[in-house]
Parts: sequence; structure tokens; C-alpha cells
Amino acid sequence: MVVLELYYKGAEQLMESLVPTVIQALHYRLQEAGSAGLSRVLLTYKGRPSAADNPSDCAALRAVLPPTVAVSAVWSAKNAYVGSGKSARGAHATREDATFERFAEYNRSLEAAGCSSILVVSGAGAKKTLDSCETLHRAAHMAPPPLPLGAVFNPHIGGSLDPCGGEPEREQEWQRLRQKLRSGACAQVWIAFGADVAALEFGLQRLQKELAESPADCVQPHLLGSVFVPCKAWIAKMRFRCWNGTYLGDKDAPGAYLSSVESAASITRQTLALFARHGVEPVIESSVRTAREVDEVVTMLVDSAALSEGQSGLRDCALR
Repeated sequence: MVVLELYYKGAEQLMESLVPTVIQALHYRLQEAGSAGLSRVLLTYKGRPSAADNPSDCAALRAVLPPTVAVSAVWSAKNAYVGSGKSARGAHATREDATFERFAEYNRSLEAAGCSSILVVSGAGAKKTLDSCETLHRAAHMAPPPLPLGAVFNPHIGGSLDPCGGEPEREQEWQRLRQKLRSGACAQVWIAFGADVAALEFGLQRLQKELAESPADCVQPHLLGSVFVPCKAWIAKMRFRCWNGTYLGDKDAPGAYLSSVESAASITRQTLALFARHGVEPVIESSVRTAREVDEVVTMLVDSAALSEGQSGLRDCALR
């Protein structure tokens, strides 16, 4: 099964364009090919308006999507942080307490809307005091318990494609992951996107070992991993300005992700093969908004052999 991250501007575009053209079309195309289809869609957290928009959009999606397609949403601690003034904090003693109350309200609204889980992220740049680790630890003591929560792990930090980090940065990221897992509130681990296949394999092996050695009563988190559909526009965008924390290597090195669409596709196939081997569900993080882009997603999954069943059917479906 596959997860699709959603990109849209407003509820009207979501319901009138994205649902029929992308979400339902991709789900049924994958089902025709012998797959179970989409397992879930993910609502991003673009800013403070998302605290109200996501529950509303979740309810609208829940009313039209098959019950087998879950809806999840992101919570960004950084984007949701309240101001430092007393008026912003309200009755709360600290900004952190006020921000966590916003998270609790967001959780309640999403739960009422039929949301399945929340991916908790710290946000880009310097970490706030109430980052994803602290949010998960506080959430573990919520009554009633929150929706199942997810956390991000970036195995590419400190790898050969990380220009600034090394072993200390890799270990720091690993210790943050351990904090998230040991919070007792981490039901999902979302693997960050990157092009360092060796670092990804090392990180997944280490993660599997850590989970295998965890106490028997600990919940085993579901693993999900991000990929993009390689295309000229995406490669050009990342060559111009690669995202912070996304490691794709030298622009023009032979075989590097950013050197060509073909190289990016090859690395994507290797990534998806690793995901399949380690039980990681693929997350399509590309902006998919048209029927042509749906075709590109299906083709990528066929070429990577990411789906273990109905391969010939998938290929027939992709070529229609």
C-alpha cells in the first residue's frame, strides 16, 4: 500500500479537483493493478490556519473516501508556537504550555473529524523548547490518550552526502529518535527523504535492531518512508535550492541524484527496494495534482517493483 501527501490551495480545490482527479483515481488505479491501493492521505501543516483547516478538510475527505483510505495530518510545533506575551499565553504560565494546549485542541478536532493519526514535526531550523520530542513526551500523559502519533527520522544525517555533518550529527539524530520511541506515544516512524542509499540502509538496519530489542510490551511503530517522483522540474528545483536537511549530493557528479532524471529514478528504485525489504510503506511526497502525474506515480511504482503483488497487472495499468 502507498501513502499520498496532499498539496492544494483551499478546500474547493481539494474536493473538486484533487479528490476525483488524483486521490480516487490513484487509489482505483492501484487496486485495478492488484494492490490494495492507497492506505492513507496526509494533510500538511502550512501555518497556523492549518489548525482549523485540517480538521475541516479531514471531515470532508472522510465523507467521500473509502473507509480503507485513512486520513492523517501533520502538526508543526514551530509553526504553531504561540507568542511570548501574556495575551498570547492566555491562562498558561509558559509559551510551551499554551502551545501544547493548541496541540491538544488540534488533536480533539481531528479526532472528531475522523482523522487516523498525527505526524508531529519540530519544523525546519533551530528546535523550539517544545519540539517533537517534548510534544510526544507530554502527549504520553494526555487523558484521554491522543490519536496515534508519528515522528520523523532522518537516516541521511551524517552520511556521505551530508556536507556539514558526520558521526556526531548522526548519533544526535539517532538519540532524538530513541527519545521519541521511548516516549510511549510514538506509533509511527516517518523516514525522511534523501538520496544516500547506503546511509538509508544503515539507518533502517539499526532501527530494526532497536525495535527487535525493545521490551515485549512496547508498541512496534509502523514505518513509512518518503520518496519523490523524479522529473525535470523537480530536479531543476532541487538543483537551484535544495531543501534544508535534504541530502541529494553533488549536482553534477556521475550517477548523482541531481545529475539527471535517469539517475534520480535509479536511486528511487533502490530506495523503494530497501523500503520493501524493511517493511517501510512508501509515502509519495511529490505534489500530485493531474492525471498525468498520477500516471507517473503508478509507473514509478511499477518500475521499482515496490508492490509485491500483481506486477504484470501494474505494468498493464501503467501503460493504458
